[in-house]
Amino acid sequence: MLLLLLLLCCTSPEPTEPDRATPVELQNAFALGQPAQLGRWAQPPRIKICEDVILHRRRIVSAILWWARMGYDFGEIEVDTSSDICLKPDTSWDGIVVSLPTSGYDYSFLAMTETAVDRGSRVITGARIYIRPDSITKERVMEHEFGHALGWQHYPQKYHMMHPEHDLGGYDTKGLRK
Repeated sequence: MLLLLLLLCCTSPEPTEPDRATPVELQNAFALGQPAQLGRWAQPPRIKICEDVILHRRRIVSAILWWARMGYDFGEIEVDTSSDICLKPDTSWDGIVVSLPTSGYDYSFLAMTETAVDRGSRVITGARIYIRPDSITKERVMEHEFGHALGWQHYPQKYHMMHPEHDLGGYDTKGLRK
């Protein structure tokens, strides 16, 4: 009798039209599996902050410290004022470079990271983060881009750090700890 009473209390008397937003909400709420990592650094990566973003050094260092708390190590952090590494974006470097976008950048993105990975060994050989000036101080953008520089791909879990859409991302770290 109690079971019947509970069923009557918890069901609606008339069938209702399904909520059309539910499938999309569920799709963005849960992702299957773990985040994927393209590769790993053989040594803790050095970081070069180009002069064009130096005003935001504290914000960049804060993002690095966020990943350090997740167990990742980093090498020396230096500001670059004149080398080809910052002046010529096609110059390779065996670390992470942070700079403003160059010509041809798609400004519909808050930031973009190019990560070079040796296909055979899956060792990351370099990464370059391009960030729009108006995105540097935006919450989670630098942390997300450093995630790409550490080899992490997008992960569509709602509120996850590596979510591809900034508005749906957050500080969830599922699968990211070293």
